[in-house]
Amino acid sequence: MTRTLSVMATWDQFAEARPDLAEVGRRLLPPCGIAYLGTVRGDGGPRVHPVCPVFGGGRLFVGIGPTSPKQRDLCRDSRCVLHALPGADDAEFVIRARAVMITDHGDRRLFEAACREAGVNVEADGPAFELLIDRVDTTVWENCGRPDTRPIRDRWTSASS
Repeated sequence: MTRTLSVMATWDQFAEARPDLAEVGRRLLPPCGIAYLGTVRGDGGPRVHPVCPVFGGGRLFVGIGPTSPKQRDLCRDSRCVLHALPGADDAEFVIRARAVMITDHGDRRLFEAACREAGVNVEADGPAFELLIDRVDTTVWENCGRPDTRPIRDRWTSASS
C-alpha cells in the first residue's frame, strides 16, 4: 500500500498521539544535536548524512547545504530516515518520514527562528525541509550491560492515529 503525504504527521501530531515516545525523541534529538539522515541516492542505494534536526512551531526540520547530495536525493525522492545517536544505555530513536522542502516565507522564518534558538547555523541560501512523520521506532534496553539485557521496542505509525 502506498501512503501519501496526507497521512503523514507533524512532530506535534505524533507527540500528541504518543507523548512517551516523543519524550524519548526529545531526549535523543537535543538542540544543536547530531542525528543521521538516510536518503535514497539516484541509483536507488542508501546514503547517510549527519544533520542537526531542529524543532519549531510543533514541527521537525532539517537544514541542508545548497550543494549537498542529500538535497538532490530529497528533491528526487522524499523518503528518508532520521536516526538519533544512541542515548543512555544505547537507547534508539528512529523516524521514517517524507521530507518536504520549505518554500513558504513564513515557514522559512519559523525554521530560521528555531535554528537560532537551538544554536544551529543556517546557510542563507541553503534549503530546509520539514520531516513529515510516517513511523517512529524506539528501543530502550533493560538491564543494559548485564547477561539478562533485553530490548524493549515500541512503534507508532501515522496510519494508527
